[in-house]
Amino acid sequence: MMAAGHGGQILLAESTAGLLSGVDLIDLGPRRLRDLPTAVGLFQVRAAGLRTDFPPLRALDASPGNLQAATTSFIGRESEVAEVQAAVKAHRLVTLTGVGGVGKTRLALEVAARLADEFPDGVWFFDLAAVTDPAAVPDAVAAVLGIIQQPGKSVADSVAAALEGRSRLLVFDNCEHVIDSVADLVEAILAASATVTILATSREGVGVSDEQLWRVPSLDVNAGTESAAVNLFVDRAHSVVSELLAGPARRGGRCPFNLPLQQALLKVAFGPLVAVIGLAILSTHAVVVGVPTTWSGVFLIAVVFGAGQQAVTRYVDQRASQILKAAVPSSKTTTH
Repeated sequence: MMAAGHGGQILLAESTAGLLSGVDLIDLGPRRLRDLPTAVGLFQVRAAGLRTDFPPLRALDASPGNLQAATTSFIGRESEVAEVQAAVKAHRLVTLTGVGGVGKTRLALEVAARLADEFPDGVWFFDLAAVTDPAAVPDAVAAVLGIIQQPGKSVADSVAAALEGRSRLLVFDNCEHVIDSVADLVEAILAASATVTILATSREGVGVSDEQLWRVPSLDVNAGTESAAVNLFVDRAHSVVSELLAGPARRGGRCPFNLPLQQALLKVAFGPLVAVIGLAILSTHAVVVGVPTTWSGVFLIAVVFGAGQQAVTRYVDQRASQILKAAVPSSKTTTH
């Protein structure tokens, strides 16, 4: 604690501050101190003749790791989140499997965010989708963690050695195309450190001993038009419409028909499923800013979702119309 403070600054731990009375204290909040596994509440003594203005404490980052705040809403899957959280707490390696676009990454990020307080040394996310060379996996991980290769050791062994004794959650995303390299690195890490936990996403298991596989199901459709699947699609579609209307076309008071909504929908980070649904809805002969005038597209949604044709077609068409009319009240039909 002395190393965290500055000359003339008197600091007290929360445990000590609670024993005092009649002393004016400034609550500096919880701080992570070197060699301590959990954050400690710190207080600064304030009294006549003592400085109160000091530089920031020389404490470790209060929120270590590189996990970013989610940029999209999390819809449905509350029961899945609870189950995966329990699995991560009980096993050192949990792999979320499933087809592409089913939501493995979003589920892993949500679980990791909710478990962040359980890992004093942080949650670290590694997106392996851009790693095309399997041999480069250890280098990519080392770069994120700021670890350099140690003399006489491979990069993988250097990463494993640096993680020894650290209480961290490592999230390896999109492992399927470099699965063997990920397996080698995971084995090395788990062998070197008993305090590191790994959550991976892949279309197949990593194949390491004691791995806990958790298959991510498709979103629920049993509630029909109130299902999580439909709500998620409408939410993402609404976001795309809002993004389109936020550009220069909004300032001119016109809808950007030269940027078809079907193209924007394919930019949504929701995988092949949205590509199928987006094209199903929007690849029709006449479009009013993306609202279909025939039923062929939305019929495919019923097939994809496994929900009732009439319920899905009616709901998606009505909701899309409401969203677009609210955004562009004077929109006109354009034929493509």
